[in-house]
Amino acid sequence: MKRDLYRKATDDSTRVDLVIELSNTELTCVALDANNAIQGYSFFSTSFSLMEDDFHASMENELLKIKREYQNISNVKLFLDNNRISFIPEKYHQSADAPQHFTLQHGKSPQPSLLRETNIIDEVFGVFEYSQQLEALVIEIFGPCALFHSYAVQATSAFNKEAVSIIFHKHYFNICIKKEKQLQIVRSFAFETEADVLYHILNSFQILDINVENTAVGVCGAIDESSSLYKTLNDFLFDLRLLKTDEELSGDEIPAHYFYHLLQFNKCVS
Repeated sequence: MKRDLYRKATDDSTRVDLVIELSNTELTCVALDANNAIQGYSFFSTSFSLMEDDFHASMENELLKIKREYQNISNVKLFLDNNRISFIPEKYHQSADAPQHFTLQHGKSPQPSLLRETNIIDEVFGVFEYSQQLEALVIEIFGPCALFHSYAVQATSAFNKEAVSIIFHKHYFNICIKKEKQLQIVRSFAFETEADVLYHILNSFQILDINVENTAVGVCGAIDESSSLYKTLNDFLFDLRLLKTDEELSGDEIPAHYFYHLLQFNKCVS
C-alpha cells in the first residue's frame, strides 16, 4: 500500500474541481483551480483490484480524506481506467445489443455492475463496465459527479496530437495508436520490466504496420526523462516525447507531469 498527499498553501475558500481516476489498483486525484492549475493531489495504491469489494472499502477511506482536504469543491469528474470496455462500430451499434457485445468479449462480471455507453470518436462507440456501488460511494461523499472512461478520452484527438500516446502507471500502461488519424487500438498492458514495455510497443507497431522511424510517441504519467525506462524507450523509438505541463510542484517528490493526462482529461470533457 502506498499513499502520497500534497496540497498547496492556499486559502480554504479557493474553489476547486476534483479530477479523480480509479485505475486497476490505484486512486489518483488532482484538485484544480479555475485556471486548471494544480492545487493539490492525492495518490493511493492498493493490492485490491477495481471490481473487488475490498477495493471499495479501501477507497472509501481515501475519498473521505480527500473530501476533508478541500472545503469548497465545485465539480467532481470520475474517470474509470479498467480494461473492461468494448469498442463497437457505430453502424453495428444498438443499445439493446450492447450487453451481448460486452459479454462476448469479457464474459459476465463476478460483481454486480452496470454498463454505460460512450462515444469514443466518430463512428466508434464504447461500452464499459462500472461498479454501481463505487459510483454510489463517490456520489455519497461528493454529491453528483460526471463519469467517464479513461480509454474514451485518451482516444480523442483533443488529448494529444502524437500518433501514439502512452500513459504509464506503476505496473501497467495504456497505449493509444492512430494511423492516418484513424484509431487503431487503445488498450492496457501489464509489465514488470523495461523489456516488457518495449516488446508490447514494438509488437503493436508491427501488427499495425506502423513505421517506428517516423512515428511520434508521446508518454506521460509515471515516467521520467532520467529513468532507465525512458532511456530504453528513447534508444528504440526515434521520436519519443515526454508530455508534460510547465507547472512545478515545489518541495514535492512527485513531478507535475505525472498528472498531465488528468489535466488533459479535464480539458477534453469540459
